[in-house]
Amino acid sequence: MSGVLVSAELSGSPIGKAYSGPDGRFSVSIQLPSIDLTSVTAIVSSPDYDNVSIPVQFQNGLALQTPTVAMPLRWISACKTGFEHTVIVGYFLPPSVAGAQTELADRVALSMGSALVKRLQQVHLAQDLLPTFWPCPAAKPRIPDLGASIAKALFADAFVGGDVAHSAADASFKVSTYVSDAYGQLRPFVLAVNTNVDLDSPSGATMADETHVAVLAAVAAGIINKNDCATAMKVMAVAEQMAGTAPDYLLRMKDHCIAQLPNRLLLRGNTP
Repeated sequence: MSGVLVSAELSGSPIGKAYSGPDGRFSVSIQLPSIDLTSVTAIVSSPDYDNVSIPVQFQNGLALQTPTVAMPLRWISACKTGFEHTVIVGYFLPPSVAGAQTELADRVALSMGSALVKRLQQVHLAQDLLPTFWPCPAAKPRIPDLGASIAKALFADAFVGGDVAHSAADASFKVSTYVSDAYGQLRPFVLAVNTNVDLDSPSGATMADETHVAVLAAVAAGIINKNDCATAMKVMAVAEQMAGTAPDYLLRMKDHCIAQLPNRLLLRGNTP
């Protein structure tokens, strides 16, 4: 990155600054007093990125070369939740007609969470396995294929983006969702179309079962990634019950887990 500000500080006081060049390299000229050099720090900063502090190492009075510095996007830090089974709901392209909704990520996140809870009331799934839908409108991939990368960057199980179309006839919305997971199971995403979604009252909205199935599959993929196929099978069983006919990605995950289970030969359909 070029044009990144690098400020040198000594015990919190600025002693020099410079900007990175076209190749991302920088060199800061400073005047050092004759005190302990271990308290010198380089502060790397740029708009839209988190600041990074680097302790500067010295040898024989000269600063050693600073290593390559990773600059995290500021919105990534703001959207990390630390919760298990997190589904990040990112940017949704709004309707182009009058009456377009605002805060679409928040509305879609609430709609998806509320609708899934209502569906799960009809089946059995442990409370600690329920996904958390977290709105992050700043997460705006240029193409749906990049949703998996955003999920990875945010340490989430899944990323959901899409678009919203307004229906003038009944004031409802059609919400198209692209569901990606951080583990490559949905390859690269699952497209689901949810019709007649009431974004004016998102807590009472309904969503298509294929959306719920994709989200639960992403949660199961995260559990598989932690080498817990037994628990993942419970989540996939609920997803399969909602799907009626299980999609290919769910069958692949199920077959993978069956092969990992110690009692797999006792399952129906397997010959010892």
